[in-house]
Amino acid sequence: MREERWSWLEIEPDQSFEVAAEGGAAALEELLAPLPGGIVCPLSGGRDSRMLLGALARDDRVAAAVTVPDDEGDTHEEDLAAPVATALGVPHERLRGEVADYPAEWEQRARRVEYEFVDHAWLVPLERRLAASQAPVPDGFAIDVFASEGRNFYRRESFDTSSPQAMTRAMFEALRQYGHSHVALEESFHEPLISRTRDLYLEQARRYEGHPLQVVFTFYVNRSRRGVSTYSTKLLGDRSWTIVPGAADPFVRATLSTSLEEKADARLFRRIFELLTPQVAALPSTADVPRKQPHLPRRWCSKPAIEAHRRSLLDGPLTPHLSPRLQAWIAGEGEAETDHHLRLGIEGVSLLHSWHRQYRDHLREIDPTHLKG
Repeated sequence: MREERWSWLEIEPDQSFEVAAEGGAAALEELLAPLPGGIVCPLSGGRDSRMLLGALARDDRVAAAVTVPDDEGDTHEEDLAAPVATALGVPHERLRGEVADYPAEWEQRARRVEYEFVDHAWLVPLERRLAASQAPVPDGFAIDVFASEGRNFYRRESFDTSSPQAMTRAMFEALRQYGHSHVALEESFHEPLISRTRDLYLEQARRYEGHPLQVVFTFYVNRSRRGVSTYSTKLLGDRSWTIVPGAADPFVRATLSTSLEEKADARLFRRIFELLTPQVAALPSTADVPRKQPHLPRRWCSKPAIEAHRRSLLDGPLTPHLSPRLQAWIAGEGEAETDHHLRLGIEGVSLLHSWHRQYRDHLREIDPTHLKG
């Protein structure tokens, strides 16, 4: 095996803000230009998808914009997406999944992403809708990574270029705060899991230490490409022709050509938006509008979903090592809707057990205590 050079590492952030913005907008125009009409365009409440929709809708290439709820107990995504579709004159569809279908959709999602990315099955109805379309599907993956400075994920220490190794560690801690899924396992596993994960992260990140765009590359390689991208490349991309211009070379080169300071407060992101589709650039998005408290039923914590998770948690190599808190949940004690950390733990253990059931006839015996070193 050999490792090819990664040409993006040779990009120097030496261009002005305006040059980078004009280059990013021109790159998206160029990348979207070959796409035909009749496109069914995914549209969330966020900014990436509406940037692509706006560019495609200007010459009537969009047949419909489709929004699926993210199953978080409100209509946040749909309510923010609807005005965008209206402003662009595009028909807007709101998809709904059935509660009874959730367990099968969860297993389908797990297989499609090859058991790599922990999440619930909210996006599967969209995958089915897009599979019925013959036109390519635009996906906003990575636009925010390269066009925005990403301070929602980075800590102040992540920008301290005087100590590249400290930057890497700060980035790891910033990402880790979004989920402590190890609480699903008994306490003796907690520190070994965190330590092993940290070591793997530092090993991956070492290659980028000292680069002016170190935080961008470590974030992209460890979270985006290895996780989030499975939705566009594997779930949606399994049965649809998916286009991801945000990760294409012309756009990445343009947006990396200016410094992180120039991108502060998503300035570059907004300027590209204004150049492409000024009529929707100012409409509120998930970046601007806080969520309301959950008040609607959620499929991921419906009775069929909970029962499927309980069966899965009790059928796999981690079953003897579940935390007392998770064992109580399996026994039906306490609330069905767990906090964020235990919920991620339930999803993670279920994902591993689903993988194990799929392949256990081809695997040697697994001893989870090896995680402890």
